[in-house]
Amino acid sequence: MPTARKDRLAGPVMAIRTFTNDDGTMDLDKQAFALDWVVNQGIQEGSGVIMLAAGGSEGYFMSDAEWEAQVKMGADVCKGRVPTVAGVFELSAREAVKKAQFAADVGCDFVQVAPPHYMVPTNDEVFQHFKAINDSVDIGIMAYNTPWAMPAPGYDFNE
Repeated sequence: MPTARKDRLAGPVMAIRTFTNDDGTMDLDKQAFALDWVVNQGIQEGSGVIMLAAGGSEGYFMSDAEWEAQVKMGADVCKGRVPTVAGVFELSAREAVKKAQFAADVGCDFVQVAPPHYMVPTNDEVFQHFKAINDSVDIGIMAYNTPWAMPAPGYDFNE
C-alpha cells in the first residue's frame, strides 16, 4: 500500500540555502554536492524533508529561471531518497499552478505555497488559490503562512 503524502512529512524540514559565486550567480554544482552530502548523512525518507527555493531560503528572490534550475537540481539529487518541497510564492493562481506543475514534473513531492499577498486576501481568495493548485497538479501542498509579508494587519490562517 502506498504511503500517504502527509505521512512522508516526517522529521525536520530542512531549507537548503542557495550557494552563489562571487558575482551573485547560483553555484548549482556546489549546492548539489552539499545537498548530496546532507542526504548521505541521514536526512532521508522518514527522517526529514528537503525544502528547495522556499520560505526560509531565497525562493522569494529568485528569477523564474533560477527557481526552476534550483528546483530541478534538488529534485534530481534527492529523488527516491528524501521527499522534496519546492516553494511557490505567486500572486497569480495561474502562475502558482505553472510552478507547481514544473515541480511535479521534475519529481518534487510537495510545494510550499503562500497565500497571494499583494493586498490582504479574504479567506475565500486564499482557499481558491490553494484549490487551483490542488485541482490542477498531482502534488502535495504545504500551506505557508506569511502574515509579515502583507500589508497591515496581514493575513493569518484562521479557519
